[in-house]
Amino acid sequence: MTEEQKAETSAPAGYYKDRGTKIKDFFIGFLGYPALMTVLPALSALRGDSGAVLGGLYTVLVSVGFLVYSYQTGRKYIAIGLLSLIIVPLLIMGSCLLIMVAVK
Repeated sequence: MTEEQKAETSAPAGYYKDRGTKIKDFFIGFLGYPALMTVLPALSALRGDSGAVLGGLYTVLVSVGFLVYSYQTGRKYIAIGLLSLIIVPLLIMGSCLLIMVAVK
């Protein structure tokens, strides 16, 4: 990757200078995505659209778009927040399963 390509895909110069900006972007990914997934179905219902296929399509398109946007703009902590939103519940579920198996 050339320096020009890195400059195009990275965050604005000095964007991640402090820890607070990284934490803010992480929480945009971690909490912003569920908020968006709450608003989109409500807007869809107001328009009169319904159905699981349309809801599933919204979810997939928005999540992929969210990841692509965050990487293209160089704000990788948004993508990390979104990915941890997926991984944390799986880890919690796995630990609960281990506890249930061990108690047996």
